[in-house]
Amino acid sequence: MTPNVCVDREEIDEGKEAKDMDKDTEGVAMTGNTFLFTFGNMEMTSCSETRDKYTCISRNSRRGLHKTVIVTHRCCHGYTREASGCTRVEMRSMADTLQEIGATDFLTLAKATGLVDRLDRNLTIFVPTNEALQDFNAALDIENELDVDMDRGLNEVFYEHRRRREASKQDMVMAHMAPGIHYASDLKDEQVLKSVMEDSTLRINTYATSPPTATVNCARLAQVDQHTTHGVVHTISTVLHPVTSSLAQLITADPQFSILAKLMEQANLIGQLGDDGQLTLFAPTDAAFNSLPASTLEALLENNACLDAVMKNHLLPNVICSAAVQGKARTVNLLDSYLLLERTEDDELLVGGEEGTKVLARDIVATNGVMHVIDSPILPLEAQPVLEVLQSRNLTQFLSLLETAGMLDELAGLTDVTVFAPSNKAIDDLPEDVKERLLTDPVKLRDILNYHVAAPSLQASDIENNHIAKTRTEHPLRINLYSRSPLLAGLGGGRGVRVTAGCSRVSVLDQRACGAVVHIVERLLALPKESVMNHIQDNDRFSIFTKMLKDTGMDETLRGEGPFTVLAPSDHVFRTLPEAELNHVLENVELQRDLVQQHVLQEHVCCAGINPNTWLFMDYKRPLSGSTLHLRRSSFGHIMAGRARITHCSAPSHNGLVHTVNQLLVDVHPNARSQDQQGIFSPNFSAAHFLNG
Repeated sequence: MTPNVCVDREEIDEGKEAKDMDKDTEGVAMTGNTFLFTFGNMEMTSCSETRDKYTCISRNSRRGLHKTVIVTHRCCHGYTREASGCTRVEMRSMADTLQEIGATDFLTLAKATGLVDRLDRNLTIFVPTNEALQDFNAALDIENELDVDMDRGLNEVFYEHRRRREASKQDMVMAHMAPGIHYASDLKDEQVLKSVMEDSTLRINTYATSPPTATVNCARLAQVDQHTTHGVVHTISTVLHPVTSSLAQLITADPQFSILAKLMEQANLIGQLGDDGQLTLFAPTDAAFNSLPASTLEALLENNACLDAVMKNHLLPNVICSAAVQGKARTVNLLDSYLLLERTEDDELLVGGEEGTKVLARDIVATNGVMHVIDSPILPLEAQPVLEVLQSRNLTQFLSLLETAGMLDELAGLTDVTVFAPSNKAIDDLPEDVKERLLTDPVKLRDILNYHVAAPSLQASDIENNHIAKTRTEHPLRINLYSRSPLLAGLGGGRGVRVTAGCSRVSVLDQRACGAVVHIVERLLALPKESVMNHIQDNDRFSIFTKMLKDTGMDETLRGEGPFTVLAPSDHVFRTLPEAELNHVLENVELQRDLVQQHVLQEHVCCAGINPNTWLFMDYKRPLSGSTLHLRRSSFGHIMAGRARITHCSAPSHNGLVHTVNQLLVDVHPNARSQDQQGIFSPNFSAAHFLNG
């Protein structure tokens, strides 16, 4: 047994607590792992070391019964770790220790409230400095002066809020105490301790500032681990208030937050503010909301599409105390958007950068997080009307078409939609006759524009390959993801993936608006045909290929669900064959079936998703029959499928695509394959060879 080293052993049966024990080793370098397997048994031990303790966690599984054993070695109470081992420190009573470290005002308060006898029990006390208590009393004096002043300033909300939360002095003293001994090395981020005061909690937070910061109920820990005969003392920078209310209770009980409470309830967030958790709420007062333009506030109160975004912009999924902000800091809110926090040279806190809102009252701690009172709502970009977002992206041609179709007000009134907005170039590139027909046919124009609007709102993170979006027409819109390079595909952030909508490349993703998400496409989307078979048979250039599909029964397949990509040879391609060779094919159904299946891919391959042919990317596709095809863009800019060139890329049908190719893509006849045979219709394959085959 090592001198002056105490060993704590804790056993936990199978259950939630056992699963949570992994948290004990977070952020600690593992110094040893042991695995032991015997028949029906398994034991795993992991050990970690910090400056103050050595911990081993063993997880045992014996005949289906699971147990976790935690063994902690540390210097006994009254000893600190030095290079030579555990060295004794001189200890005094809790009262004498408070006197010695200069926390005399807190000691006086404990005596005045009759709590000094409690100091002789095993306790952890987070004790405010004399200066902290003096600052607290000065603030109370100012509040009392404001009570007499009938013409109070803008900060009255803050003072009234604090005054209503003012507890008895005895409760306040007990709110600084936690039963048991909790050394600094035992305190973990988001750990919640019960205080001596009934129902009041103490929340620990740690922040990777420079130097690192630890807080209890948002008060900074200044000095730690001051041993006493009956516990340990940690010195903190500010006075703690009792914490007994959730964030929801704080705002619903305070009339100065009546608008905020109503909006949170309408946005279905009031429940989250009342649940257990770890949140930060930037809380605008009623006066702050009333500073908004009347139309903006009215729209929010009417529960418009912006409400969800506006409310989530005020909530963080973690606890950010003001002590965590040193200079400038960024954090993520419930919109998955960054909020910039800044502490100025005058110790003011700003949210949203230099032009952002000011924090009037900071660090109001709740049982499930912290609240900061702010002087104006934080309106995110997501709260901008969709027409303003289109204007900000300079999509003037699209806006002009919407105006021509009489759809501006209609689009502005939609909620929870996705807009695939064509760029100015996409519209400029339209042939003049096509553009003229659209401008003179409002019904057709409305159909096409409604095909660019889908529901619900769809962000890039929601998209999977072959996602079918429901548009405002009867036509679905297929969205595809294409890997741009296997070496980039795993990098994330969209760098290795190209997105298409209706086979138009999406150049800009996730422009958020009020009730909408805007993606910019580089081609005006065309209304799709019912199926690839409809596309083929409606085009006179594919009459021979159409006959083959019908003769072989493949036409029914190509009316199915798909998706398909048909590499369709035109009549011109077939007529370049010797007449006898072509006639032989047209008379042989089995040969036709093999031929057409070698021109059908059972996937959706947009031309916009085909990559250049480089050593980084070799994209092979397998048709329904025959050998794989190498799809690529040549160094001359041509789109190739095997040896054939794709001369025309089609707009999508409901179940796929029809691309035109300038050669037949044919493997050897299935009944005449041998090692030395060439593919039928290849340049060196003679009609005699084919007929004899």
